[in-house]
Amino acid sequence: DRYVAAATQHKDVTGAFEPVEFEYEANRMDGTFDFKDILERLKVIRDRIERETMEWSQQGQALTAKADSFECQQMQAAFEKFQRSGQSDKGIGASPQPDNLFVWDVSIYGGLDGTSWDNGMYVLRLIFSKDFPDVPPRIKFET
Repeated sequence: DRYVAAATQHKDVTGAFEPVEFEYEANRMDGTFDFKDILERLKVIRDRIERETMEWSQQGQALTAKADSFECQQMQAAFEKFQRSGQSDKGIGASPQPDNLFVWDVSIYGGLDGTSWDNGMYVLRLIFSKDFPDVPPRIKFET
């Protein structure tokens, strides 16, 4: 979101790169930039990630319905490992959704003492690929 916001703010700016104080001939960047193009490229990337994440969720739901697949056994083992890890004692709770072992609802309690994050509750969702652990999960903050 921050990249999109920055590109949107400067969408009418185009031109050549300007050298900055630490650049010298061997590491200088040449070329031009176009924030409208950058914004379009960011949107394409975001759309692709969102579609892929939705596909992961749908694949996970289909695999969960079968329940005996290798991937489901792997996700169940990952959840059991999390339960044994003691993270819940540290304010982190997680559990797979009832109809999808590949989508976990996560809550994080607390935060950094003395900061605006202190005593907060943060809700997020982990979406796992069927290729986990070779492919890391996607994280979506709901809070």
